[in-house]
Amino acid sequence: RHRQVLFSRCVVDASCLVSLLAWGGNSPGTSQDAKRLNLSSWAPLKTEAVGLLRTGCAGASVPASPPPPLPRPAKNGGVKVFVISLPHRADRRVEPLVGSPAALSAMRNAGFDVELLRASCYCERDAMKRQGSLCRFVHGFRWARFKHYEGAAESMTEEEEARMRDAINKNYLLPAEHLINPGKTKGYVFDTNWPGATSCAMSHIRALMNAALGGYEMALVFEDDSAIPSQVARERGWCDTCKGDLCKCPSSWASCIEEAVELMRQAPSLDALYLGLGESFEEPGTAEDILEADSDSDEDLGGITEIGYTWCAHAILYSRSALDDILALRLNEHIWAQDEMIPHLYGRKPWNHRYIKALRKAGWQRRWVVGAPSGFIDEGWVYQLENLTSERKHDLGLGTAAISSNSQVF
Repeated sequence: RHRQVLFSRCVVDASCLVSLLAWGGNSPGTSQDAKRLNLSSWAPLKTEAVGLLRTGCAGASVPASPPPPLPRPAKNGGVKVFVISLPHRADRRVEPLVGSPAALSAMRNAGFDVELLRASCYCERDAMKRQGSLCRFVHGFRWARFKHYEGAAESMTEEEEARMRDAINKNYLLPAEHLINPGKTKGYVFDTNWPGATSCAMSHIRALMNAALGGYEMALVFEDDSAIPSQVARERGWCDTCKGDLCKCPSSWASCIEEAVELMRQAPSLDALYLGLGESFEEPGTAEDILEADSDSDEDLGGITEIGYTWCAHAILYSRSALDDILALRLNEHIWAQDEMIPHLYGRKPWNHRYIKALRKAGWQRRWVVGAPSGFIDEGWVYQLENLTSERKHDLGLGTAAISSNSQVF
């Protein structure tokens, strides 16, 4: 009877129950009541995906107290690799995608710290919008408050909308209509009128804050529909056996990360290296303007070319300087859409003056230096399955894996 009373205090909804069981009673911030239940004595769930069941919300409502100051990161070194996935998208945690057990094992065997990270979902986005903010665990017991950037929800005049669209038409390769549907600018500067945009940003920032607070030298964030084309794997020398569209060798993921990390170490000015690329709105820089290739060396990995404002977030490697900025600027309090947030930090002509104003108020001064592997400046080393299957006009044998989580199917 005593345990029944304790249980009703600890478990307030289904998510809380599943999370408590997945953590084994050792969830960050677990109450004394929950600890008395002694759930840690229960048999743990033996599955790679158990981490996806651990909710990261630090409370169902906004705490009255402000978030604690984030501690100074310990010097850990090394590379942290995240694969972001929604619990119900088991169709994407299969070979040859990055979240498959074989790929995760290959990356770990190569010495990388790999974590399958539960993606933030629509309910978190809705809670943040409804409450004004949402508290999320970001590293162990440490939590931070996530909220939209200052000015995101303000009303917009026709003059301001025209100013933003004119900036896009003047400075970008594609017209404003390609970026924002006419009459939809107000919603776009809030969440890009896309239901998953805010949740996606929350997922990526949680991962980056985790790595930053963990003291890692670099952080590589993959989305679960990342794939390596067999042609890229052959050109890079990671694989010489796969003949289809996709490389099926788990070791190619380890080789990809090893070369990306070494490239970044050779370019100390670099803040982020895009291993996958999408739609570009600004011209790239001069070939190999960040790092020149050494064609005379047998160990040459190629050069790095600066990129401009680019949509894409499925495979990005961040340096320690970028991780420090994530913490210093408290990007968790400046949430927008992932495909717009990060490009506004490095784009030559960022178009949303509201977001830039919020960043500068937070102390942002330095435009990031961001590049991609030279010779692969169009799509990079890692492709997004959704785009790849669209080009091939079939599912490459992976069924629903290529279907967006924002689709009617999911």
